[in-house]
Amino acid sequence: MAREIWIVSNFPPPVHGVSAFNHALSRYLRESGHTVREYPIGTRGALSSLEHFGIGKVGNDLLTLARVSGSAATRLVAKGNETTIYFTPSQIGISVFRDFLTVLASFPIRPRIVAHLHGCRWLDTWAQGGLIAKTMHATLASCDRVIVLGSSYAKRMRVEAGLSNVVGIDNGVTVASDPSSRFVARSVSDVPRLLFISNYLRAKGVWVVVAAARALKERGVRFHMTLAGEWYLASERTEFYEEWGTWLQQANDCVEILPFADADRKRELLESSTIFMLPTLNPCEGQPLSLIEAMAYGLVPLTTPNGGIPDLFDFENSASMCRTEHETGKGLADTIQYLIENPSQLAEWSRQAHAKQQRDLTFERCANLVTAELLGPPSLRVDQLSSR
Repeated sequence: MAREIWIVSNFPPPVHGVSAFNHALSRYLRESGHTVREYPIGTRGALSSLEHFGIGKVGNDLLTLARVSGSAATRLVAKGNETTIYFTPSQIGISVFRDFLTVLASFPIRPRIVAHLHGCRWLDTWAQGGLIAKTMHATLASCDRVIVLGSSYAKRMRVEAGLSNVVGIDNGVTVASDPSSRFVARSVSDVPRLLFISNYLRAKGVWVVVAAARALKERGVRFHMTLAGEWYLASERTEFYEEWGTWLQQANDCVEILPFADADRKRELLESSTIFMLPTLNPCEGQPLSLIEAMAYGLVPLTTPNGGIPDLFDFENSASMCRTEHETGKGLADTIQYLIENPSQLAEWSRQAHAKQQRDLTFERCANLVTAELLGPPSLRVDQLSSR
């Protein structure tokens, strides 16, 4: 019987980095001729439920894991033991016990087990110690392979946590367009279009981009800024509009805040913009797909060197695009103003970022590397959990 790949993880809705990646990976595997089974777990529906405990969520996850265990038993009877379990471990909270159960659920067939961490928070939580940390380590130590974002975090995982089964693979997206002539056809007098697409979170830098807009407006710089996303925390939405609501009404000629952008709307925004801003403040940030997607469309990406992001910025002039100064509105505004006043640099930085994306950050490259790990031979076994 041919190998099957079972994806036990998040799927849309809601749409966020992990669910979007899993959806794309599942489709890629099927189109490549592999047999895939999807076992959705975690938050379903509302983005605001992510990383929050819920009785309904726990119940649904337990039912899904029961299905995984049942499928494993059925496959054992059919003498088909070529199976890979692929899951995306949680990096905080009680969901780490679900990850442990995910490994146990496949016990009858002793499959190849591949974990994929989509952020850089695991080591921070593990270093705190306690039962959650021990469970996290036991789960990953029992996997045949642990994929993390970028070579830098992979090295840290091997050195600090003693996990020899870790490999670093950069995220990637499908190249959407050729931006080679995007700025050649633009008149210098055109109003530069700035774009922020992410979940509306203080940690993602939504406060920073609006502060940058105010700084630019006060300097008399002409621009148009669009923000698109979905509020993750109702409390932060309230705080944001209490702080910025009045000013945003006064600046509605140059700043617009939109709800979540679906695929078609997002493509329109990316095609019509020149600079992408993601000044994340999260020290455990992963490698945001939105940032790589902006590079694919030829936008100049302005971000911060947090989490796994620096591994994406190893090309000429990238140090000017990925800077700690972008954690403040003034610092972000300074770089934006420089690019607006130097259109040749804007075009050059765009070409350099796009070349990096085409070379190293395509979804095909990422998916091929992940697939190679999924299809590798099993080595560590589930019954080794008790000895770790």
